[in-house]
Order: sequence, then C-alpha cells, then structure tokens
Amino acid sequence: MTHEPMYGMSVDQERRFFRYSDQLRSLGYCVESEPLEGQIDGWLDGIMDSIFRINLRLADCQKAYHVRGRSMAARYYLTSAEYFDPGFGIDLTQEQRDYNKVYAAELARGAARWEVAFGDAK
Repeated sequence: MTHEPMYGMSVDQERRFFRYSDQLRSLGYCVESEPLEGQIDGWLDGIMDSIFRINLRLADCQKAYHVRGRSMAARYYLTSAEYFDPGFGIDLTQEQRDYNKVYAAELARGAARWEVAFGDAK
C-alpha cells in the first residue's frame, strides 16, 4: 500500500517535513502552516530556520534558569515567554499549553509558600 505525499511533496521532502515536525514536537511546538504551491522547499527551509532559532532560545533558557536539555522545566521556560516568536506557522502543541498551565500553578504555589515562610524581604 503506497500513499501520496502531503501537499504534493516528494518523498524526500515529506521525510524532511516529518523529521522537522518531530524536532519541533520535542521542543513543545508544531507546524500549523501549509506550503504554497511550488514553494515547498522554501517552506521547509523556513521551518528549519525556526528550529535553529528555537534551539538558540532553548540554550539561553538553559543558562538563565539552570535547566537541563529538553526537560519539562526547560520546555516551560522556552514556551512560556510571550515575547518569543518561534516563527511563521509554528505554534505550541496542546500538550505543551496544558503542561505550561500546570507548571505555572506549581511555581505560584512555591512562591506563595516562600512568601508565607519568609515574608517580604525589604
């Protein structure tokens, strides 16, 4: 049983797309755009550029927050900054959105416990 590649892609282009999609998913992102006709390679190059930018941002988060690799904490700090634009047609996965809500609530509980224990440190 054979299938027709998506969006009129060649088999190699489709493999490249799925490889990029897997990389994005491991970072908490997904592709929500489609290529224009005849622009598949440019679209794939744009996704690759976005992955590069996201990985640079991840490295910054790892240094700033002392988190490791692609841990859940690292992905939270990577994906929760509203000012960071991962790229055209790249958005958070629903799983990452859900996790960000849970992790933000955990951070808020920790901050509340700190405030109760130590109060205002003025």
